[in-house]
Parts: sequence; C-alpha cells; structure tokens
Amino acid sequence: MDTVRRIDCYVGARLRERRATMGMTQKDFAEVLGLSYQQIQKYETGHSRLSAGKLFVLSGKLGVDVAWFFAGCDPKSAIRPLHHGGAQRSLITISRCEQQMTPERRNIFRELAKDMAAKSAAA
Repeated sequence: MDTVRRIDCYVGARLRERRATMGMTQKDFAEVLGLSYQQIQKYETGHSRLSAGKLFVLSGKLGVDVAWFFAGCDPKSAIRPLHHGGAQRSLITISRCEQQMTPERRNIFRELAKDMAAKSAAA
C-alpha cells in the first residue's frame, strides 16, 4: 500500500472514530452534510479521498481542528483499510463510555485495549 493510500485510510478511520464518538450513524452524519451515507462510508474506508476543503468543513462539523485527523499518523506503518459494514453499534457504545471516563481512567482503558489487541494478534 502506498503512502498516500495509507494516509487516506488513516484520515478515514479518524473520521469514523470522531463520528462514532459523537453518537452519530453514517446516515445521521450524511444528512448533516447533505451527502449520501455511501459517500461517508467511502470517506471512512479510504476509498474516496477527502479534499482539503471537505476536510475543513468536516472538522468544523465534528468540532475538531483539521490537524486532529492527522494526529498520530505514521505513513510508514501498516494501516489496514476499514471495510464497509454499516452501523457499528459496539464502537459507538465503547466510544461513548470512554468519553464519560476521567482522563486517568481513559488512559488505563486505552492501554488495556492495546494490550488485548496485541495479545489477540499474537494468538
């Protein structure tokens, strides 16, 4: 996977993360933007590239800076593209729960999740 594609996938994953954290489905978010949910899905999976202008508009609607979409991005790391899959209620639930935690507990939760993912990948 080339560098540009990896960044597109990373930005799309961040878009999905923020939308889910806000408790919005792809359909809800699409309506706010005047787009189809299929287009949101393409952005989130990295199949459609977000232009600078669209990224600027999205950042305003999601209440984050444009730079937020790139925070932690390492273009050399192996980023798996997200697959189409409709509403992911478990992701929304987990994100909502995380937002209700204190910063200290949120860090513990993230470390636990990383540890569990690493152990799953090793198995």
